[in-house]
Parts: sequence; structure tokens; C-alpha cells
Amino acid sequence: MTHSVSPALRCAAALAALIIAPPPSALAAPVGERAPVRRPHIRPHVRPLYLRPRPRFHARRYVRKPAPSIPARLVGVCGCPVAGALTFSANGTRLAAGSGSGLSLTSPGEVRVWDISTGHLVYTVPYTSPICAIAYSPVGDTLAASTVQSHVTVWSATTGMPLRTLAPPHSAGGVCLAFAPSGEVLATGGGDLAGSQFPGEARLWNVHTGASMQTLAHPHRSVVSVQFAPDGAECLVATRGLGTDENGALDLWDKYLQAHRWTRPTTGLVGAALVDGGASVASLHSEAAGKSYVLHVRLWNGKSGVAQNSYRVPMGGWAISPNGKLLACTGDDRKSIAVRDARTGRFLHKLTCDSAPSSLTLAFSNDGRLLAGGAQDGTVLLWTLK
Repeated sequence: MTHSVSPALRCAAALAALIIAPPPSALAAPVGERAPVRRPHIRPHVRPLYLRPRPRFHARRYVRKPAPSIPARLVGVCGCPVAGALTFSANGTRLAAGSGSGLSLTSPGEVRVWDISTGHLVYTVPYTSPICAIAYSPVGDTLAASTVQSHVTVWSATTGMPLRTLAPPHSAGGVCLAFAPSGEVLATGGGDLAGSQFPGEARLWNVHTGASMQTLAHPHRSVVSVQFAPDGAECLVATRGLGTDENGALDLWDKYLQAHRWTRPTTGLVGAALVDGGASVASLHSEAAGKSYVLHVRLWNGKSGVAQNSYRVPMGGWAISPNGKLLACTGDDRKSIAVRDARTGRFLHKLTCDSAPSSLTLAFSNDGRLLAGGAQDGTVLLWTLK
């Protein structure tokens, strides 16, 4: 059976073959010429993916910047071998240094006061025994100094003339000092430095009359630090056990040493200070780390006494700024002084010096911009913090 195709279908098939099939010229190139390459049609406003430039990835190097190094400036030299105590005046224009030959009761001592801007020695006050502590009044009119024989003298900060000597404030040993913000009350903390069994105590004195106002006895402890809060409402007393007993305590009292706020037992306590305007309390402890010792800094809530955080720094001299924001201590390399954040221990500045950093006595100015260091050879150094 034969099928017939309609003329209409034949015409449609022929037309489709002409449209789809390429012309003979596109399939065969003339002799001696290359066949043209058919390229896809590209719209001018669209760039295909393979034509876009590849992004360049640069390896960023995270290089730790070197610590800012601040050199020391020599302020002066004490006549005695050891610069044992340092303090700045309230306005930061003068620096007082107390010195003496260690804990010997018979060796002489002295207090020297320098003008920081000029470096000139203003005056010298001689003593018959080494200086243990020295403190400027926040008002700036008086200066108090204590010796290892527990003698406390208050004298004019302007002229260096003695005003009064407090009655033997404590039974034995060195005395730590702290003025109240008003400058009218002086707190002293006594304790034995040689390890005998004399009890320690904290006392309040009227600076103008020299009368004893309050006594806080610690029969089995030595008072190593006293400090008033910036508003003068509270007083911090840090104690340590006598002899080989390292058990001590942190005690927060009211400004009259009558109402007790809280207490926290401690071991190996070497000092304490108020931080952040009294919002926190920092205590420093001597702690064994292998064959050496480190300084363990602990933070406590100033209102409740609850432990907050802690960190460790190399053992050596230390100081906390009056505003409680900075801590100066021996650097990790043990060849410099490191300035850290007192709350977190974060490193801030590196201070260089020729003396051994671990043996320096350190003190901040009231604004925290100056740091003084007293070396064992009697030299007094000064750093200006950035």
C-alpha cells in the first residue's frame, strides 16, 4: 500500500531544512583559508563569569607592636643606701623620699624633698633611724614620716619644720601611714618587722592636736597597710600573722574604726589597696611558684567583700595609683617595670631602668601620670606615663 504525502507537507519540510541547515559556505572554507569559528552571542551589558577578574586575596600579617618603652629620669640621690619610702605631694610638684640602712635601729635615716620640675633639692630632714613610711596630706600642708622604732613625726610640708611628734603609737616595728581625705586625721598601722610576738594595731590620730582618737588592736597580727576611701567614709586595714604565721585578713571599717563592714581571711598578704574609688579592694599575696615566688593579685567587691577575679605578676616592688586604676610591678622580662590595669592585669606600658626592678620602691602621683622608683643604691627615678 502506497502512502502519498500532500504537497503542503513537502513544502514545510523543505522550508525547515533550509532554515536549520547552515549554508555551504559556513561548512566548507575556501582553499587556503581557515574556517571561521562560531562564537556565542554576548550581550554588551552582561559579562560572563569566566571573563570577570578574579578577586585578589592579600594575606594580612598580624604583627604584634612592640611595647611602648619609657625611660627613667634621675631625680636625685639619697644620702643613705636605701630609698625605702616615696610619696608625691597632692599637686604632684614635689617628691619626698625616705631612706635608711634596712631595719637596723641604730643606723641613721633621712627624708629628702625634691622639686620635680627643676630637680632641685628643697630640704632634708635627718632622722636617727631608718624611715619606714612617708605620706603627704591630701591638703598639702603637712607631711608625716615613721621610722622602724615606731616614731611618727608630723611636720610642715612647705618649710620642713617639725610640728609635733605623736606619742609612741605602737609597741614595736615599722608603721604604715595614711591621711584621711580631709587631712585632719592620720591613720597608722603598727606591727613587728622582725617576727617577734609584739601585737599589731591600727590607730587614728588628730593631726592638729596629736591626740589619739581610736585604737584597733590585733593581738596576733601585724598591720601591713591602712588606707582611707576617696570619700573618707571607710578605712581598709590589712593584717598578716606574726612570725612564721602567714594567716592574715582584710578588714573594712568605717572611718572611725568602730563599725565593721566585712572581713576576709588571707595568707601571705603583703599589701592591699582600694580600687576604682573604693568599689573594689585589691589584695597582694606572696605565693610560691616552683622554686620562686609570684605576686598574686586578688580583687574583692568593696561593698560585700565577694571575690571577683585574680591574676599573677612577677614578684618584686609594686604600687597602685591613688585612683586605683593602675598597678606598677616588675615586668615579665624581670628587667623592666610594667604598668598594668589594676582590675584586669592587662599590660599597658613598659618602663626601663638600670636598677633591678624587683628591688625598687614604687609610688604613683595622685593623677597617675608620674611614677617614682627608689633603688637600693639611693637613687630616685621618675617616669612620665603617656
